[in-house]
Order: sequence, then C-alpha cells, then structure tokens
Amino acid sequence: MRLPLMILFVSLATLLCFAQEKPIVEISGAYQYDHLKLSADGASATLNVSSGWDGSVSVPIVSWFDVVGDVSRVWKTVSASVPVTCYSYFGCSSSTPATATAYVLTYGGGPQLTYRKNPYVQPFARVIFGNAHSSASASASGISASASTNSFLVTPGGGADIHIIQHLWFRVGADYLHTSKNGVTVNGVRALGGLTYILGGAKPSAASSRSQSPSPVSTAGMKISSLGIVAVVGQEQGAEIAEVFPNGVAALAALQRGDVINSVDGKPVKSPMELASELSSRKAGDKVRLGYFLHGKWQTETVVLLGENP
Repeated sequence: MRLPLMILFVSLATLLCFAQEKPIVEISGAYQYDHLKLSADGASATLNVSSGWDGSVSVPIVSWFDVVGDVSRVWKTVSASVPVTCYSYFGCSSSTPATATAYVLTYGGGPQLTYRKNPYVQPFARVIFGNAHSSASASASGISASASTNSFLVTPGGGADIHIIQHLWFRVGADYLHTSKNGVTVNGVRALGGLTYILGGAKPSAASSRSQSPSPVSTAGMKISSLGIVAVVGQEQGAEIAEVFPNGVAALAALQRGDVINSVDGKPVKSPMELASELSSRKAGDKVRLGYFLHGKWQTETVVLLGENP
C-alpha cells in the first residue's frame, strides 16, 4: 500500500511543478461498485464487489486537458461451511467454517479531457494506465493459503462533476476495467459516486493582470459600483471585468481583470447589462454568490457583500 501511494505522491508533485501557474487542482474521493468477469482456460465467472473506494487528483495543463493520478481498492470476503468426512462417532463435525478474502488495488495515471465552461455540470473523459495488484487468501480448519499477482491495467471511462456549493461538486462516473496475466483475464465495469473539491492555485499578480488585455468584443464598459468594477462584453458569455477599483468589493474578493462573471446566486447572466440589472434590486450589504470564469478559463465562484450602488 505504501509503494503506490508514494508513486502517486511523486507523480502529482512533478505535475504540480509543471502546472504551478495553473489556478486549479481537483481532488476527488468516491465509493465504487464493481461488476467483474474472470476468464481462464475457457472457463469464466462473474463477481459483484460492493465494497470499494477510489481517489484521484487531476491537474489541468490547459483549461480542457488534465493529467490525472488515480488510486482505488475493492475487496470482498465470503464465509461458508465446508463439508468434511468423519471417521469417528465422537468429536467429529460434519462441516467446518471457511473464509475467503480477495482484494484488488489499482493505481496509475493518464490524460483527462474536461469541459469546464458550464458553471453547473462539467463532463470529463479519461484513460488510466497503471498496475493492478490482486490478492486472495483462504482459511479453513486452521489451514490458510494466500496468493497475489501484479498485472498491467487499462481503465477508460468518464463521468461528470455536478456543482453543489462553492468549490464542492458531486461526482458520478463509470469506468471499464481490463487486466490480463498468465492466461487469466479480468474485464469489468465500475460505477463511481462521490465528491470533488476544487482547490485554487496561484492567481496571476495584479501587475500581470493589468498588463493583459481582456480582449473585449465591445470596448464600451459599464461601471457597476456595487461590485467596484467596470465590465465589458468579452469573448465569453457574461460580464468580463475590464477594471477593478482599489479597495472595492471585487478587489477584496480577489476578482481580477479578465475574470468573467456569468451568474448571480445561481442565475446565469450573459452580459454586463444583465449583471447590473440583477444587482439593481439588491441593497448594500446583501450577500451575493457570484459565479465566474477565473481569468476567463476556469469556472469557480465566490460570495461577496455588495457595496453602495449610487
């Protein structure tokens, strides 16, 4: 168990070095249910495994392409009574309890494609390449035996993250599993359900933000005093921030030039005018949840207290 975790940690540290300027890292933990088919020497059997977990970390290289590391484990224990032959009428049982336990530990990494421009649902597709460590043990009448093996694993699949609140998302997904060694082949499907937490990385400094152009389609800006910004129509749907007033609401919330505000309390806004209209009915001091593309690329949100809107 220690070796795969160490490999995953080193891999993720290396990826973070290459992606240190990217503002997002996604950490996911999920329950998994597996349906496996085992084949060997022309015979086959199926097995449902309902005990398992999966953990993954993805690092975006660009807004739609990630590198992901994944670790999972499933296990199953079966107890039964095994018939025995009796040669005496005294001190002899007709059966003896037996227990068998098997588990599969997988770990690896690969590419992931993620669509992040929807503020509520972010579908993804990925392929994991790695190792499957399979182990089985059995015991009966004080006699025990065990065996284990390692084999190459390919796991294509995908799913979607559904936004819950702030940086927390609900993850659903499914993967296809394939591994084979020494004439024994395992194919299967696993269903995943869990949570994803999005961690913000290092944002561009204010100086670098001022040096970058927001690339608006329209240069006509709209001043929104309650947020302390000037917003323009940009290339992305929403209100692109062209200027942030010092000590204003947006500045205190770490919003920067180039960020695109696209929702207010979960309601989409498509332009600076819609943003101003949505805020016009709010009072100074009202708490508002703003959804936005971080620097026009990564969807996130923040909660602010509105300022005066003269």
